[in-house]
Amino acid sequence: MEPSVLSLLPPLVTIGLAIVTKRIILALIAGIVLGSLLAAEWSVTGAAELIWDVVSGLVVADGEIAEEMYISAFVFMLGVLTSFIYIAGGTGAFAEWVTRRVRTRVQAKLVPIVVGIVIFFDDAFSSLVGGNVSRSVTDRRRISRAKLSYLVDSTAAPVIVLVPISGWAAFIAATMTGIFEDNGITVRTGYEAYLRSVPANFYAITALVFVFAVALLGLNFGPMRRHEERAVREGVLWDETRGRVP
Repeated sequence: MEPSVLSLLPPLVTIGLAIVTKRIILALIAGIVLGSLLAAEWSVTGAAELIWDVVSGLVVADGEIAEEMYISAFVFMLGVLTSFIYIAGGTGAFAEWVTRRVRTRVQAKLVPIVVGIVIFFDDAFSSLVGGNVSRSVTDRRRISRAKLSYLVDSTAAPVIVLVPISGWAAFIAATMTGIFEDNGITVRTGYEAYLRSVPANFYAITALVFVFAVALLGLNFGPMRRHEERAVREGVLWDETRGRVP
């Protein structure tokens, strides 16, 4: 396919469908199919072959199991571990311990942020544990799940990418090392380059500043405002039209 403005269609369609339908997986599938059709010049068989090649490459690469499979397995096992902790009562016990010390809504909103900072080694694990541990506390203080989701997500990834001993730090340093080696750069190592890049990671730093501001100052934006007002007024913590959120 020749370079064209049509290459913008897949992401635009994906984002548009996600906003309209609120079905992320459906939107992603539509974007993938459209992108493959464009790459295959609207050939259905060509698009199917392209998708197959990409998917199979995620499973096996150069005759070995691809790295993405290990990452997927790791995330899956994290989810299983989190479920075991929840079923065994660990989450509830921690929530009870925290609840006795949390007196206000502001303190409750700080719980997922503190958990996200403490669990600094992996963003997926931080989100899984932070959400499960914090929701009992935030539910009792009538904090909407929309607000909780924002607090958890906007703490997890920014913290992990800024901490120099996290999984993301190792990945970025390894990527930089490979780039340096390919270009014959020997001035500094990939890890040193990563450390120097931390102060310039304005997105992560700004995200953390905003998440503290939202928690401490009670700020709400967009649909979050509606969810928070309803949670405080009626005690409804999630959108009931989408089914019950556990």
